Amino acid sequence: MLCTGLFLIGLDVTVMNVALPSLQWDLGPGPQGLLWIADGYTLALACCVLAAGVWSDTHGRRRAFILGLALCGTASVGGGLATGTGQVVAARLAMGCGAALLMPSTLSLITVVFPDLAARRKAVAVWTCVAGLGALGGPVIGGLLVERYGWRAGFWINVPVVVGALAATGRWVPESRHPRPGPLDRAGMGAVTCGVGALVWSIIQGPVRGWTDPGLPRRRSSRAA
Repeated sequence: MLCTGLFLIGLDVTVMNVALPSLQWDLGPGPQGLLWIADGYTLALACCVLAAGVWSDTHGRRRAFILGLALCGTASVGGGLATGTGQVVAARLAMGCGAALLMPSTLSLITVVFPDLAARRKAVAVWTCVAGLGALGGPVIGGLLVERYGWRAGFWINVPVVVGALAATGRWVPESRHPRPGPLDRAGMGAVTCGVGALVWSIIQGPVRGWTDPGLPRRRSSRAA
């Protein structure tokens, strides 16, 4: 069940990439819109994962897992019903935030569910394999869904997975948190979030804007064409 949430993360990283041509035909986003639809999920995940890990240790890993599932499911419904590029990008960003809550909590919960060291090693090995399978399965599953049902199916596929994982989590997964959490370093978490976000954003925008571009708006030439 924990691996179901992890598989969802890997799937959502790549599932929309194969849907971009169909989405462009339907909604007509520009190159920047397509770029943010493809990479907004990864950007939000990278920005929030460290802060989400600290939050889950403090407030409860099971709670973070459930919140992440709910956020991914709600955002997937929003993406499936979207009628514009901005709505799709917002859904992908929200899904990335939900994935940031899922990723650290799944691994932390394994240590609680499997207290025996040998069983824990096997569980971590399965966890690692599922993470890879989710990323590899995204293009295949996405291609089949898009070909048969259109780009919106890349969002709707998450909904039954989230509903099943939520039901199983509420029944079988115990709550756990750090026994003596220290005070939250809000300034440090904010600095790390902004720093990682700037780094990932630069990697995403570099091939488009050029690696030497300072990121400032360009002035339009005053000369007549």
